[in-house]
Amino acid sequence: MDQRGTLITSDDTVSSTTVTRKRRVIQLECKVCGAAAYSSYVGVLTCAPCKMFFKRNAEIKQKPLKCDFGGNCEINIFNRHNCSYCRLKKCFASGMQTELFRPSRPIQKRTNRKKKEIVAPMTEKSNALVMLTSRNQPQLLPTLTLLRSDTSTLSIDQWGLLSNLIHCYDEHGGFLVAERFTSEQNGLPLKARYKYGSLNALYSSLMTGSQLLFEKNADFIALSSHDRSHLIYGRLKYLGGIGACFILSHVKLFDNPAFYSASEAVYGSPAMEAGKATCNLIDSDVVFVKLGLSILAFSTFDYTFYTNTETSNLENITAVLHIQDMYIELAWRYLVYKYGHSRAVISFSNLIRCIFSGNKSTVEAIERKQYTDMVDAMIKQAKQTLSLND
Repeated sequence: MDQRGTLITSDDTVSSTTVTRKRRVIQLECKVCGAAAYSSYVGVLTCAPCKMFFKRNAEIKQKPLKCDFGGNCEINIFNRHNCSYCRLKKCFASGMQTELFRPSRPIQKRTNRKKKEIVAPMTEKSNALVMLTSRNQPQLLPTLTLLRSDTSTLSIDQWGLLSNLIHCYDEHGGFLVAERFTSEQNGLPLKARYKYGSLNALYSSLMTGSQLLFEKNADFIALSSHDRSHLIYGRLKYLGGIGACFILSHVKLFDNPAFYSASEAVYGSPAMEAGKATCNLIDSDVVFVKLGLSILAFSTFDYTFYTNTETSNLENITAVLHIQDMYIELAWRYLVYKYGHSRAVISFSNLIRCIFSGNKSTVEAIERKQYTDMVDAMIKQAKQTLSLND
């Protein structure tokens, strides 16, 4: 009996205890929406709906969620369905982690069992097959090996070579020059923009930057003085033209009608049309563009379009061919590693078209004396600079 004389049975005691326990459980709130929570999920106390919401949306590959109200929606039990972006954001803010997801046990066991059944015997067979193949078959050429597979890995030496090549040509300097030029021209009156002197200075600066492909290249420095001079004289003008197109395509100057018309008046319509076509063919991958320029720098093809081209042959053409083949294989391996076989084929095809288009632009521009003078000055400066490294 209680103090008021009321008899309390054992059932009433159990009922009262149960109610008390239920009340204690209900007091736990979901850290995301504030609803009743009964368990912890991935380290955070959460209700069942928010648990399932996080599991569905945290890791799946879909279009990014978007908030229409600035990303500051208040999430509670009444509006948690209104904005998935802010709800997922609050899930992460509350401490939920995708790393704590656990796969279902039946799938894990079945996967492990299959791995044991398949991998163990295959490992022994593959090891035996590799040994037998290495003994009885001649070693395939690297290019043929690559063509037999859609995947490729680069060796440590190739990664090092790739790093060195992409640092030979500094496109950022060219970007700064082009952006500064654009800013200066926009600050001038319309009639004073894109005059011959400013255009010539821009193209000269962009083309001169291509000499870095030789200046910082260890393979080039290892060649004889004669072969270095031959490559500079025969290749630099084409490298400069394509390098300038590379910069202009990124800063969108060729899309400026006033700039294009002014350049056309100086260098001629055929040269500008070919230059614009070259810009359209340049790959979006900056690393591959630099590899393409490096391949062109060691090209052994004799360009005879330019009347002042040096006609002497290379002293060690085998060494130059070896460098070019090494760069071609590296470019191929890089593309296959990053994009796959199909994209690698397309990119190489566009590179060849880009080189031919760039050569055409240079050939057309050389018909103008002002362009010829600029090329001669660029080659002379490159030889003077590189002679210091002999």
